[in-house]
Amino acid sequence: MEAAQNQPQPPKKKNTRLYAILAIIVVIIIIGVIAGLSYSPAPTINITEVTEIIKYPAGENYNTTFGPYFGEPYHNYSAPTIINNQITWTIALLNVDPNASHTVNSITVTTPGFKIVSISPPTPQTVASAITFDLTISVPNSNYNGPLTIVINVS
Repeated sequence: MEAAQNQPQPPKKKNTRLYAILAIIVVIIIIGVIAGLSYSPAPTINITEVTEIIKYPAGENYNTTFGPYFGEPYHNYSAPTIINNQITWTIALLNVDPNASHTVNSITVTTPGFKIVSISPPTPQTVASAITFDLTISVPNSNYNGPLTIVINVS
């Protein structure tokens, strides 16, 4: 009997298949946690309307025979479509003053979080009769619900 006790025991089989499955599960869990932590949903942007404010020089008489030379100081329009975190917007101005050309000095966006990326043609522009500006505007990186205000400074 002693001989049976002194005989070397066969090595215990390790269950490598179980360890491999557990390792795969742990890796999948780690990848899921990392992906979950880095996921950031796109913000919700809802532009309810676009308001164009034409700012004339201080002291300008808006009640002349021809009225303000680019029309009324406020225009409201329906909301634009957002593509790639940007909107495009077109501003058409008609100079109704037959006696003089006038200048569009600058176009700005005053709504926080929005930024003009490009204006074509660039300002300033002298306008004898009519002009059209194409704007590309970036939208905020956070949720927004409300109007977009564009200011057109003229002289």
